[in-house]
Amino acid sequence: MHAHTVIQTAYIVIQTAVTAIQTAWLRYCRHDLLHSRLLPIRPLPSRPLIVMAVSLAGGCGIHWAAGCAADWAAGCAGGYAAGFWWVAGIALLGMWWWCHLTGRYRVAAVALMAVVFCGGAAWARARFDFFASDDVAWQLDERPQPMAIEGIVVTAPRSLPQPQADRFGGASASSSECVVRVTRVRAKSRWRSASGHVAVIVDGEPPQVAPGSRIRAFGRGLRPAAAGNPGEFDFRERARARRCLAIVRVRSATAVRRMPPQASPAVGLAGSIAARGAVVIEQVRRWSADTLARHIGPARLPLATALLLGSREGLPRDEVEAFLATGTVHLLAISGLHVGLLAAGLYRVLRAALVPRGWALAGVALGAGLYMLLVRAETPVVRATLVVWLAAAAAVLGRRSPGLNALACAAIILLIWRPAEIASVGAQLSFLSTAVLIGVAHAVAAAREQPDPIERLIERSRPRAERWLRQFGRQTHNSAPKPVRSRVAAAGRRPSAQGR
Repeated sequence: MHAHTVIQTAYIVIQTAVTAIQTAWLRYCRHDLLHSRLLPIRPLPSRPLIVMAVSLAGGCGIHWAAGCAADWAAGCAGGYAAGFWWVAGIALLGMWWWCHLTGRYRVAAVALMAVVFCGGAAWARARFDFFASDDVAWQLDERPQPMAIEGIVVTAPRSLPQPQADRFGGASASSSECVVRVTRVRAKSRWRSASGHVAVIVDGEPPQVAPGSRIRAFGRGLRPAAAGNPGEFDFRERARARRCLAIVRVRSATAVRRMPPQASPAVGLAGSIAARGAVVIEQVRRWSADTLARHIGPARLPLATALLLGSREGLPRDEVEAFLATGTVHLLAISGLHVGLLAAGLYRVLRAALVPRGWALAGVALGAGLYMLLVRAETPVVRATLVVWLAAAAAVLGRRSPGLNALACAAIILLIWRPAEIASVGAQLSFLSTAVLIGVAHAVAAAREQPDPIERLIERSRPRAERWLRQFGRQTHNSAPKPVRSRVAAAGRRPSAQGR
């Protein structure tokens, strides 16, 4: 089965499930409210994105769970497993349609959840197993062999962490890595078309190339090695999940040549705009690093670059080990906290500058998106940026954006974009911690919420200064000891008693 056909079919199935699940679930809930005596209230909240996100995550996760258990018959049953999920999803989709026509909304909702589950499993399997027939990795193995490639730079070169010096005091050589989308590969004396992504590792100084540049690299190509011991990190599995199956090791930057740009009908206008945008983002990233270097001393520059731009390559090894020893290494990672602080601060600044509320929200969404691209779109940043976009869109439209529903929407988009993130511990902890924080915030807000809608309306109609003073008085009263509060309450009632 061709890779493009599989991907298109998966996209159609998932998109159909997305558009249909809300209607089916709301009809199911409404049917239970009107006709069921056993269910006096709705069994689940009317937020179908949460149910869909759980089903999609379960489908994507069963691929890695089954792979860890039996490796799917040593990889030979990959196509049969994907075919099984496709057939099961189509059959369940027909079952959902039949139940929907006959009015069995409860069974229809369960069948639609199963369709999303099967679609997630098939999509994850397709992204993990199916590659183009002309992918450059098909002609490589674990033994290095000479190779010459030509392609377009996808990510800018980044410095790799230097290995520890050996016991004899030998200096460790620096190296850099960039991802290249291959367009041609040399076979003996002729160049032929190829596809796929390659991680180009250059020893010594990094090459002076930017995203969108067309280059030609000469080195030794190989595939990532599989895990040799139980429990060891599997670089080959990570490479398959990222769909970058080949490595080209280059001795120096002189073996990487910049080629003149060549118009390609396959790239088109969208590809040209994306390449130009990547160049601009890299220029802004370099300008940001230079600005930090001008205002921050050399001793604190690596830490500041890691905290603000996510570039930890310049941190000395002893500082990284200190963060690891104290259990605070997560502070060096760009997370949703950075996006939240940026969005809140930018909104306050724009509103203080008398910018209208709608334009301020649009500026916040634009700023969060640019920052996401600036820090190379890590998973926590993508999740937080999607939540900010949904919250801003809801505020502009005058609608409420439930936190869990927005988080579920972000999870759906991320799983469709990167199904392998379901097996990432970082992504799991990111979504789990955010869900816990949203739940705690809702619980605290519900405990403090005034039950009477008229009182809430009166409170909102008061001037802002009076609301702040009343809130400060309530907090001061609640934080005071109980005897003091009793005396204050008695003193407040005493004049009325004397008046009687």
